Amino acid sequence: KPEEMFDVRSHTHAKTAAEKTNHSMVSAMANRDLWLLTVEFMCFNLVAMALSSFYPKFLETTLAYSKSRAAFVTSLMMLAAIFSGPAGSFLSDRIGSRKALIVVPFMMVTLFFLFPFSITGWMIPAFMVLAGTVMGSIAPVTLAAVPETMPSPALAGIGLGVVALGQNLGMYLGPIMFGALLETTNWDVAGYVMIPVCAIGVVSAWLAGIR
Repeated sequence: KPEEMFDVRSHTHAKTAAEKTNHSMVSAMANRDLWLLTVEFMCFNLVAMALSSFYPKFLETTLAYSKSRAAFVTSLMMLAAIFSGPAGSFLSDRIGSRKALIVVPFMMVTLFFLFPFSITGWMIPAFMVLAGTVMGSIAPVTLAAVPETMPSPALAGIGLGVVALGQNLGMYLGPIMFGALLETTNWDVAGYVMIPVCAIGVVSAWLAGIR
């Protein structure tokens, strides 16, 4: 009967579509470039959370800042990122390169961890503004690059979910790792340990197949 033929065709079409979707999801999850971006974003959030979580404590205990002053100075990094994030995203579109707006700032962040616990005076707020300006573009440009690693635009949501996994893992590990380092070393050494973490993020972003 025509009705039965239509039902069989509809069922076959739905089954084929489901199989294609499952195959696409497996391909997406096995995507090397996606996981490289995830590692990069994990490293970025790890060092960013380590710095923002413990820098107020450093200012209080080492330089005798009040709690409110320490919090304000540290928050200058986020204030600067409010403006540099959209600017970096716009620039990545203009120059046609996501990778440049991730790798170059991340390389600068790597160098930043040589200084945050040895500077004093006016250099501290200046450093926080500079750090926020440089770091601001990394997160939005990384997220903008995710769809470029996926086999289909329809799978961009899966890609963003995987990268968010790296983000949350980095935010979880950063304060734990930095706090553990402070229990056995000092502020300078704990900062230096963040440098190889940054280096892993830089290399991961460089190797990712994004424009």
